[in-house]
Amino acid sequence: KLMGRKYHKDEILKLDAKHYTLFPNRTNIIEKTEGIILVHHNGLPDTNNGFKKVLLGTVYTDALKNKEDECVFLQHLQRFIKKEAVDIYIPHPRYDSHQFNGVLNVSSEMIAEDIILEYLEQGISLEIYGFNSTVQYNLNNISTIKNYKITSPFLKDSFNHGLGFDFNQVSV
Repeated sequence: KLMGRKYHKDEILKLDAKHYTLFPNRTNIIEKTEGIILVHHNGLPDTNNGFKKVLLGTVYTDALKNKEDECVFLQHLQRFIKKEAVDIYIPHPRYDSHQFNGVLNVSSEMIAEDIILEYLEQGISLEIYGFNSTVQYNLNNISTIKNYKITSPFLKDSFNHGLGFDFNQVSV
């Protein structure tokens, strides 16, 4: 109980009977985990009403190695949108000032997961392109979503390497 600490990590781990997680197939600090599923597959329609490509934005000034490269990087993303025929852009809530051409720029009070779920509920399959976004991790267990991680020499290493999920990779 040095320095007033009542609990130590090892003691807490011994007491913890179960840990709830959004990522049941990933290693965890607790061996006994129970997965929490945000979206049940059987809750989505079986109909195929099309296919859309979605770009999830990020706070670009936080993601870039050099903030001065923001304009150039956004131009690269614009070319990527055109080349990949991206349909929808969902900006990060802390960086919603930029809009891209040739794509639906979503402006909503809803979180990105809810926006994406609305498309899934319409029977639309999605390819999601993002910057190792928690949105991608949270929706990773849905079979009608295919996740892509965007990499670039402009991005900090932490954005390029991600958190160990096996997303497909595209370079911008």
